[in-house]
Amino acid sequence: MLLTSGQRERLAGMIIDFLGGSRWGPAVVLFGPAIARSASKQQLSDYAYAEWLLREALRQPTVDVFAHALMLLDPPGELREVHLHVQRVVAGEVAWEGGETDPLWMPPEAVDSPFADRDGLRTALGAMADGAGFPAITIEAPMGHGKRTMCHYIEHCANRYGKFDPVVVHLQRLDTDYVVPHLVNKLWIRLGLPGEPTTPVAATADRRAIDMAVELTRKALLSPTPVWFVANVVRSDLDDGVWTFLDELLRVVRTDPLVASKLKVTVLADFSAVELPNKPEVDARFTLPEIGVPEIAAWLAAAVPDKDERLYTVAASIVMEKVAKTAPPPAMRLATIAERCVVARRELLAAP
Repeated sequence: MLLTSGQRERLAGMIIDFLGGSRWGPAVVLFGPAIARSASKQQLSDYAYAEWLLREALRQPTVDVFAHALMLLDPPGELREVHLHVQRVVAGEVAWEGGETDPLWMPPEAVDSPFADRDGLRTALGAMADGAGFPAITIEAPMGHGKRTMCHYIEHCANRYGKFDPVVVHLQRLDTDYVVPHLVNKLWIRLGLPGEPTTPVAATADRRAIDMAVELTRKALLSPTPVWFVANVVRSDLDDGVWTFLDELLRVVRTDPLVASKLKVTVLADFSAVELPNKPEVDARFTLPEIGVPEIAAWLAAAVPDKDERLYTVAASIVMEKVAKTAPPPAMRLATIAERCVVARRELLAAP
């Protein structure tokens, strides 16, 4: 079933509230013993456990399990669109879309970007979330190409597997020398490290950044809670020392497998004007492509299956025509495409 990330988060929160600090009994009431038994075998945080239950309910061949849980979780009907969709499935008006579904078909904000043409990157992120794959990657894209959407997806992957605690930051120039210490403190706390990081005395901001990165990665070996650090560089002109800090983290996690088992690093940025000496190997560098008619048509085909193939291309062409007419600035282009994709999806759902 197609859900927005916001709807999934609401449902996961409702599941956590329903469980009330317990697991087996309430999970059986909501989803039945088979799903509860499957979830009980996983060592997951409360949120990841709730997501696991929800995902298994959505993967069932019929709507029955999910419909039963929805009525218990949301009797007032706050998730109105979800209830209406389930009612349409029960009435035979639309088919039940069982199987694994991706929450980023429609990201958290209604005007966020569609998730298209990124299968290789999704595979790499899934492997990283499962504790394998690359220790560090970069994702290159100019403003408006979907870096924030990728941050949402990384958080989803991390929460789904429950092996790394995601720490996502959005970086831009603040005209202060406190950015690196702030990042170190944030990661120190999320890694669950004892004490506090030291404040190195060095002649330059770059030297201080390296010293702090070295201390953090050394102490990360003691972490009881592995972390996935995701740095989304909104604008490339960062404060002094920040790029150096990110580069040093990339270097250490790529060269020390023990550190990489405790700390994964992903940097999203427009690297056209930035040179990182320790940028990952070519296979671990990804680019978010520009979205056009073929990508939108493929997105619509996956979101609304079993329609005539020509409808997807026609709908995608209409989307792009309306975007061209709107002529949004580059930073808003993908968001504008997404707005039109939401409309196109609804129109396709209603088409015979």
